[in-house]
Amino acid sequence: MALARPIESAIGVCRMLEVCAAVRMPCGPKAALRSLASLDDSIKHPTEQISLAAVAALRQLSRAYFSEGGGSTGGGSRAAGSGQGAGGGGEDAGGGGAAGGGEAGQAPLDLVARYAIPLGKDPNAGLRRGHALALGALPSPQLRASLPAAVEALVQASRPEAVAELRDPETRRNAISALVELSQTAGLVATGSEGGLTTPLFLEIFEACLDAFGDYQTDNRGDVGSWVREAAMHAALPLLRLATPPEHGAPGSIGDSHAAQLSPPPEGEAEAEAEALQAALPSLCQRLAAALSQQAVEKIDRVRELAAVSLSALLSEKRLPAVARALELRRIFVHDPSDSTCTAPATSADFLVPAVCFGVTAPLLALSEYRLPALRGLSVSAGGLTESTLRGARAALDKHLTGAPRRHLQCVASDLLLLLRQHRREARLALPLLRTTEHLLEARVFEALLGEPLPAEGEAEAEGGGEGEGGSRPGVLVGMEPQALPYVEAHLHLFRADSLSDAAAWASTDPFAACGGYGKQSVHEWGMAEAAELRVPRGGGTAFLVHCLDRDGASELRTETRPRHLDWLKASGRVHLAGPLREGGGQPVGTLLLVSGDSAEEVRAWAGEDPYAAAGLFSEVRVSPAPETAVPETAAGEGGTVPLVA
Repeated sequence: MALARPIESAIGVCRMLEVCAAVRMPCGPKAALRSLASLDDSIKHPTEQISLAAVAALRQLSRAYFSEGGGSTGGGSRAAGSGQGAGGGGEDAGGGGAAGGGEAGQAPLDLVARYAIPLGKDPNAGLRRGHALALGALPSPQLRASLPAAVEALVQASRPEAVAELRDPETRRNAISALVELSQTAGLVATGSEGGLTTPLFLEIFEACLDAFGDYQTDNRGDVGSWVREAAMHAALPLLRLATPPEHGAPGSIGDSHAAQLSPPPEGEAEAEAEALQAALPSLCQRLAAALSQQAVEKIDRVRELAAVSLSALLSEKRLPAVARALELRRIFVHDPSDSTCTAPATSADFLVPAVCFGVTAPLLALSEYRLPALRGLSVSAGGLTESTLRGARAALDKHLTGAPRRHLQCVASDLLLLLRQHRREARLALPLLRTTEHLLEARVFEALLGEPLPAEGEAEAEGGGEGEGGSRPGVLVGMEPQALPYVEAHLHLFRADSLSDAAAWASTDPFAACGGYGKQSVHEWGMAEAAELRVPRGGGTAFLVHCLDRDGASELRTETRPRHLDWLKASGRVHLAGPLREGGGQPVGTLLLVSGDSAEEVRAWAGEDPYAAAGLFSEVRVSPAPETAVPETAAGEGGTVPLVA
């Protein structure tokens, strides 16, 4: 008789425990705990097949023996630790007893903490991969007890680790997958699950999913970040479906029976949660469509295919809000142009073969809401090293732009310059963008634009839609070389809101953010000073905004230097508005000033004399002219705080 190999043996043990738990085999508390400890050893195993088998067993074991009401369904149960039959009346001492920690009077076993704490601290990559999946496999009663902790642990695990040597794409991939399973198990308060995910928690999960679209880690295995991006594509649509209430008479979308049996939350709470969720849903759908449009034109075949299929599914969802230019997107991703009925979905092969797919997706460049992400993805393909992808992408670009209307050429050229500046310090994008630009110049597709100015902010109009182009475009093309002209590096919005969360929700609806135009976005509370010396009326000339962010851990330095900083500001006689920037009403994290000045260089030199700057408080200082429309007239006459989006 041949002995099983170690991997098969470990998988077999996990499978046996899974089946025993699935049929609710009688099991005492101590035996259940021993089974759990055995699974823990396999969950952190570096061999993926063993870890997956252990997580599948944990999914059944935790529901059978570590969940409220999860007692044994067998005719009898083993007494705790005795190994002797306890008769048919021992059900509380069996499966249900294990949930209480194995002995009467002990606190229930906290499985969330058991897996979440090591997930955030342990350097063992195998452990972190397994523990991420284990958190997603837990039953609803366990999750409800520590739902914020479980979400926070998985969200943190889905982001690249600060220490480069610890970065593990499999952990991030598993964390994204686990967030979806956790959401399906717990449900949403907004859709009627008491104790489920609140709207802020759900939005945090979806933000983590969108952030995963930007994971481009590479190592000796290649673009391993693509595993995380694929997990995000698999996760995004199921998450959005959870945010829509189930149709009348249709089965709920919650995947766990415990969550499905929960009583609905109080009516007022559910209505408030649902209202907040529905307000955020259009922006989430739009941002997802923009992210998928970039992935659908990038260089990896399977990523393009998955992105196109995912975007096709998003466009076909009737209960989700429609995204911008949905009809044009459906012509690209849903309808087969060869079908006169326009009802046949495009096949995945249309997006898998480079010679075909880029010709199908190049019309994305004609849609202003998707041009920037699509051009970013196409440039990676057209400026890459893979010959088949390079040829297909360049041929599609040439065909789309040759003979295109002058206005469309202006918009594409402007966006290309914007991307070159935006990613000038990112080697992954800067070189492909330069190669793509070189090819387009050699192909003479922009020859008609020589010597013409590119559209400035608010001047360009979208083809066919009559809508303004988002964002400012740099430079004037003279011999196709960008000249040194003022360039909009960022948008800074000053407005009033009831709370920082309301301000963040409003900021998330910015169309420029939805199309991926910002490298980063932050929301702060601006507490404006009341002193008359810091509210000098504006005269003639130009006003300038001075935006400063503190170094991490420098709060004591700010406190020590603040009196000298205020005296210096008051003595200058040039400050129209001033105040600290705060996160959530807490400690200041920066300073914002509106001051008069002769030029940006003069104001920058003046800001360098700030006692804060001299003490080394700031990690970043930006000086920009403030257009007249950007000066908050109502803010200048009122006290209090103003949310700030930078």
